[in-house]
Amino acid sequence: MSESKQARHQGVSNNNKDIFSFKASNMQFFRADGMKEATGYGEPKDWYFVAIKELLDNNIDWLRDNYRGSEHARVDGSFTISKDYSQLTCRLRNSNPENKPVKAFTLLPNILNYNMTFGSKQNEYRATRGQLGDGLKRLIGLPFILQNLGDDQSAFFKKQWDTPMYFRANGIERQVTVKVNLGASQAFNQIVESSQRLNHTDTEVEISFPIIEEVRSYVSALAIERHVRLNTIATTDISFNIKVIDEYAQAQGYKGLAVIDQEAKHPIPKNLHNSTSILIYHPVEFVNRIESVFDRENTSVYEVIRKFEEGAQMPKSEFDKLLKVGDTNKLSIAEFMKRPDYQDKMLELYNLLLNTSNRNPDKISLPFPLKDRHKHLAERIYAMYPPKYLEQNPDNIYYTIQYGTTTQIPIFNFAFEMLAIPLNIDSIREDPSNKQSEFHGLVNSSHAALGTRFDGRYFWTKKNGYAHQEEDIVGCLSQFGFVFSAYYRNSKMKIPCVFLGNLISQRVDYTEKSKAKMDASPFLPTILKAVRKLAS
Repeated sequence: MSESKQARHQGVSNNNKDIFSFKASNMQFFRADGMKEATGYGEPKDWYFVAIKELLDNNIDWLRDNYRGSEHARVDGSFTISKDYSQLTCRLRNSNPENKPVKAFTLLPNILNYNMTFGSKQNEYRATRGQLGDGLKRLIGLPFILQNLGDDQSAFFKKQWDTPMYFRANGIERQVTVKVNLGASQAFNQIVESSQRLNHTDTEVEISFPIIEEVRSYVSALAIERHVRLNTIATTDISFNIKVIDEYAQAQGYKGLAVIDQEAKHPIPKNLHNSTSILIYHPVEFVNRIESVFDRENTSVYEVIRKFEEGAQMPKSEFDKLLKVGDTNKLSIAEFMKRPDYQDKMLELYNLLLNTSNRNPDKISLPFPLKDRHKHLAERIYAMYPPKYLEQNPDNIYYTIQYGTTTQIPIFNFAFEMLAIPLNIDSIREDPSNKQSEFHGLVNSSHAALGTRFDGRYFWTKKNGYAHQEEDIVGCLSQFGFVFSAYYRNSKMKIPCVFLGNLISQRVDYTEKSKAKMDASPFLPTILKAVRKLAS
């Protein structure tokens, strides 16, 4: 008789048997601590604004990738607070008059696969706003996290969020719901394609979030409107008509409606987001760019190489010769990676592209023309403030744009634009107690939930010959006479201003996943130059 059978036969339980448990890492999309780690924001009130930014980023990037040269690209939508203040419904829709295929929506099983990262912009360095991939998984997991906050220990089974997330494109609607079992570390997507065709070809995403009690004073119509305005304020090549609807306020007899209505000032530039340079990549990042391709069997080495501007400009025969094949376009990545000389050839490929690159690249391609840029930005900033709060005279609006290029690999171009609008002097005289400067920081025209202050060590020498250091752009502006606290304002200070700073860069390395803090060291001299230009 076996030992275990003997134990059972004798009525003795086998308490020494090891039982192994597991907790899959894919459950991070459905846990509050996973949301905190992934976004860098620890407060649930900020997660709603992370979601709003993600939705806007995806719409704008898609239009810029697919409708370069268009004068009629637009984003319409609404953010609606329910009558009982229990739900926020977000709906954003971008134009697609040519019915261009939205491939991402046909690949939802991959994009919403919680075991891997999947997206079209990963391992690419271009001056885009967001990344379509993990962001969508964060969105679809957020309702589950929010409605189960505070119940982590008290319930056997978690409450499920049954309201679908809707993906509409090319006349087809897809509904996605997810069922989550945290104990078993399982999440199951149900993706249903509607048999009824839509009467439009636009691209639309709709998702609802529960508004939990603890955030109601923060997730307000006013805060949502401000966040949407800041996320669209510098995007002047796309028209926006977005409504913020507060049904709770309307039920109390208030208007409860704000409309962000902004017409495009110019077409989407034709050369925007065209390609990336090998100079922007460290060698290991180049390897990742090749190896991380999802469909390696059906993607050729040449298809990836042509994504680099150097690869697109070189004749294919150069790569055929280097890789010793008749046609690089028929050599799959999977086959290439199995070759015994794979590592050596990867190094040769990298060096070939590097040696043909332009070490003195032109200025970065901007998503806007400079003509009347200051007027376009000022017009949108005015909409954020009460009438006569800001100076209206266009001669008193100050704008500068400064360009930079890094000198060591990764080598890339960037620009930093900065706008300053003084507060109306009459409004300061009427009530000086609360008048102070404000700074709004953007990266590639996108606004993080808590803004960006371009943290770093700014060094310069003052007129008295002493060296000075500040830790962010607000500190720099303060040292040049702009006061950011009404308490400390005096007659020697400059008139308070509303500042807008926008970094346009092909590469940004964030130090926090929230995208609020970044490694600003490559940009600091250029940012400081812009500050000094405005302050002079």
